[in-house]
Amino acid sequence: MEMPELVTSSKGDSQKRWFITTLVVISALMVLPFIATPYLPLNDYPFHLARIVILSSLEQSSFSEFYSAGSLFLPNMAMDLLALPLAGIFGPELASRIFAALTLLSMLWGTFALHYSVHNRFSAWPLLAVASLFNGIFRFGFLNYLFGLGMALAAAGLIFRMRAGATKLVTTFFLSVLLTLLHFEAFAVFAIIAGSFELYATWKARDSGWINSFRHLVLSAIPFLLTIALFVAISPTAGDVNSGQFVLSFRPSWKVLGGLFSLLTLITWLDVLVLVLLMIILVIALCTRRLQLSFPMFFATVMLAAAYLVLPGSLMGSHFVDVRLGPAIALLLLASVDIKSPNSVLQKVTFSVALLLAGCISIGHWYNWQAYNGKISRIVSCFDKTEQNAVIFSATAEPFTRLIADSAERAAAWRPPLKHVSSYAVLSGPRFVPMTFADPNKQPMNILGQYQNIKVFQGDNPRKTFTADALLEFIDQIQLKRQGQSWPELPNVYVFVVGFDKLSDQLDMANLKQKLEIAYREDNFALLKLY
Repeated sequence: MEMPELVTSSKGDSQKRWFITTLVVISALMVLPFIATPYLPLNDYPFHLARIVILSSLEQSSFSEFYSAGSLFLPNMAMDLLALPLAGIFGPELASRIFAALTLLSMLWGTFALHYSVHNRFSAWPLLAVASLFNGIFRFGFLNYLFGLGMALAAAGLIFRMRAGATKLVTTFFLSVLLTLLHFEAFAVFAIIAGSFELYATWKARDSGWINSFRHLVLSAIPFLLTIALFVAISPTAGDVNSGQFVLSFRPSWKVLGGLFSLLTLITWLDVLVLVLLMIILVIALCTRRLQLSFPMFFATVMLAAAYLVLPGSLMGSHFVDVRLGPAIALLLLASVDIKSPNSVLQKVTFSVALLLAGCISIGHWYNWQAYNGKISRIVSCFDKTEQNAVIFSATAEPFTRLIADSAERAAAWRPPLKHVSSYAVLSGPRFVPMTFADPNKQPMNILGQYQNIKVFQGDNPRKTFTADALLEFIDQIQLKRQGQSWPELPNVYVFVVGFDKLSDQLDMANLKQKLEIAYREDNFALLKLY
């Protein structure tokens, strides 16, 4: 593959210093909201944090009554591989926030690494990746995938610079295995990018003969095929491949709106500002004809976009398999473009816009997250009223968070997202929250004995109780199960209800007191203790 000429002049050194300084400042700004916010308002974050709390103290606490450590050979291990060792130094709460911050930095630095490998010079252009970091997939809390995505971009940059041969094949294999451990879809992104590079190089060298080209493609595919074979042989998750857990459909509205909302922050003024500033940069670049395109990278972007169109929405029990590629496509497209002149006015304007975007994004999220934390911290404190080893069920009268937040009600569900907030109960000590994700095919944490029956009853989400009758039915079901033989004896049982204010007027509180007591109630939530 042809490489652009490396900038080695004193002006190039100045460009490098400008770039490194700006990158460090932007990285610091991205980390600021995580430093200032104890409870990150990300949809899936509570159960991620709960898992780190449980696994990091499994041997020193009575969490071992409910859980045991599971397999480490899972394609979803990024947070566990980093946050668990950090928990021994900083504690599980801070370690989890550090990992979440590293997830954003992984995408930022991964985009830079890939851009530098392709264009062979420091440039302001990849710093615009800051606009895509706090995206909708991050808002959902798909941290393992996004951390793996950043590493996949960096890995693709390394492979791009290597010559064909045994060293490249071995390196590709080890990178593929590592990325599979971080997250399987991160490996898939890497495979598509690296495969696109090989297809493009083969097409460019087609005059050497189709037999040689075919042999080259077969050899370049071996590391990926070996990785998949290894995954099938040793990972428990491989069993999900044949489980039939997939939804194969093509909905144009979902592909368009899902892709759009996968990039939005849902902070309206911030999304508008980002769009306006990016459009200004693009218009200036097009008018001055200062942009250049890497065709191998652009081909990889097209291939990733094609994967987005054909992938199902759900696969192997994972959701949003297709729209997760939205941020990946945006970052890959950004890495495929560069500014022709290293010292042009466009470079300086791009540096300024990247810094302005980083400052506004950081301040916007810091402000919103602080407002959200007031409510979340009150919920967390209510769990202090529960006894050690209590079992806490979850119910909600509020709508679930959805990626496509195209109505006032759906947008309100994100301010803040409370779908999995009851998993924070483990911060008060050993508690069993059945809703907390613990699938041995996806997380390295198993539920022991009869507690697995409780988990099956609750499921991975709060019970939808949009009416008082639905809540009472849920409570009656719990009480009936407690009297049976399939559950262990549960002396202290609670139901945490989000949206309790919508149900309280429908409830006969006098009769309800015969079944339970309201251990805590505030705003729109309540903690009910069952007799």
